[in-house]
Amino acid sequence: MVCCWINCRKYVFFLRFSTIVLFSYKTICYVKIRLCVEHIVLSSENEENYP
Repeated sequence: MVCCWINCRKYVFFLRFSTIVLFSYKTICYVKIRLCVEHIVLSSENEENYP
């Protein structure tokens, strides 16, 4: 699984100057980042528990 926050990086520059029109894209990006972080944490824990 490719970490989804990498896909969000290309939006960051634009989102810094975002309007309300882009708010939904910003929200989606943050949600993906959150899910990605959780995925990494769970994967790390699983690797430690099941080497």
